[in-house]
Amino acid sequence: MNSSTISKLLVAAITGSFMLLPQAEAQGNTTANKQNVNVKSSIQYRCMQRAGIPATVAYTPRGAIELIQWQNDFFNASQYTPERRCQEVSDRFQHHSQANNLRFISTGVINNYKAICIAEDTGNCKADGLLLTLEPDDNSETVLRNLFSLEARRQTGGVLRGGGSLPVEPEGKKTIDLNEFLADSPTVDDREYTTK
Repeated sequence: MNSSTISKLLVAAITGSFMLLPQAEAQGNTTANKQNVNVKSSIQYRCMQRAGIPATVAYTPRGAIELIQWQNDFFNASQYTPERRCQEVSDRFQHHSQANNLRFISTGVINNYKAICIAEDTGNCKADGLLLTLEPDDNSETVLRNLFSLEARRQTGGVLRGGGSLPVEPEGKKTIDLNEFLADSPTVDDREYTTK
């Protein structure tokens, strides 16, 4: 090969490699984006049972975290048994997690009912953000604090929905960062749980 041919090949090789770099970079970014999405959606929310009591459990990369034990029969008359509420609320958590909008949780009114909901960082409920409908006499802020009380979790594990709750005085509107909450919550032994 003469030097002119070698120069042309070098230029082609160099140009080709520069043309490949953006493609490789784009593929790398796509992979990184997929990994970020997978990390968020790698948390699985399931309705499980422990000692016959339904519980919403978050299965995170660092272990299982019990979110709610369902013992309240207030909605039984409308056929929303603890088992049914557990399944529906767990499904809502899972749906919002897969949609990557399960970050902030707050309180509000949805469909004329007090609710715990997916919220903007400002604390306002998203219109389609229902997680949990509350009883008419519930203090929304107190229920939210009870459900997401790290102190209670360190003492007892999960928090009951019905059958008693921690006495917490409301201190104004609160917004929970679920990512931080799950990162700090104690895990439980998932061998104690079974599927319904």
